[in-house]
Amino acid sequence: AEDPNALQQNCTLSSREPTWSIFGTNRPQGQDAPTLWITEANANRLLKDTGKTVAELRLINEQLNQDEVIDIATGVVAEMEVQGKIEEKVLVRHVIAQLPGVAGVRGHQLDDHLIVVLARYDNPPLGPEGKPYPGANDNASGVGVMLEAIRVMRESGYQPYKTFLFVAYSGEGLEGGNSVFRPEVSKLIQSKFGLSEFMKVEAIIELRGMGAGEGDSLMLLSGGSMRLADLFKEAARRTGVKANRAGEELNVSVIYGTGSSRESGEEAPRIGLSWEGWEETSRTTADTLESVSAEKLEKAGRALSLGLMILGRETQY
Repeated sequence: AEDPNALQQNCTLSSREPTWSIFGTNRPQGQDAPTLWITEANANRLLKDTGKTVAELRLINEQLNQDEVIDIATGVVAEMEVQGKIEEKVLVRHVIAQLPGVAGVRGHQLDDHLIVVLARYDNPPLGPEGKPYPGANDNASGVGVMLEAIRVMRESGYQPYKTFLFVAYSGEGLEGGNSVFRPEVSKLIQSKFGLSEFMKVEAIIELRGMGAGEGDSLMLLSGGSMRLADLFKEAARRTGVKANRAGEELNVSVIYGTGSSRESGEEAPRIGLSWEGWEETSRTTADTLESVSAEKLEKAGRALSLGLMILGRETQY
């Protein structure tokens, strides 16, 4: 683990098989074998007889050509034993709210366009020592900011042309600290009669870690949608909030200009909003209410609310 903090994180495992379906095809996710994170010191112990260290192997890795692989035998046999049980047919509850678009306003018929706002509300189970993982920033803050954005929309008299679906979801599923399953929006909206048949998902906004982090800006993880990144960055600027696109790896298969989910294999263009450095306490016992900043929550809420209100009435892009 490059980040020692990762060794303290507790993760929930997925309750579903490690495959997901898009347009009739099943794609494997995760790994068949369990993954164990270890410290760099332990890794160097395993490498001792090779004459190499983790730091040296990283340098070698940087110099490899495309498709070039090296194989180094450590001569070490290591064993591990894990006590646990598999929980099957676990009941998962989602909380879903709809803000209908107004049909035919100023000649625009866009109420069949769906904007989905997601925030995970559950948190990891008790750790081995029986300690709770409070989940104040990850992700009570995301749910709180989403609720406040809804309140602002309703109390200001804002009327969107497009329909909003707000979802607080549970049972995300994590394996090895990495997200295995994103919630499938197409399945979430099936619980709302008529939405899945008549609605076109235009954009998905994911909220996580909105109230704490060592950084001074809101991070935008756009996953290839430059339009959504530009829209929320401009909304942040207009509300006096610093925002930057995260330095994420760009998947060229999901780059959107105007957004075509079928061409990319994704449900719709997505963007994630988080406070810079939110991962520091994520899934640890330090993720308490005391770590959450009211100022950061307010800034994130202002940028989100304006971004959603622009997106809900956007007619040309």
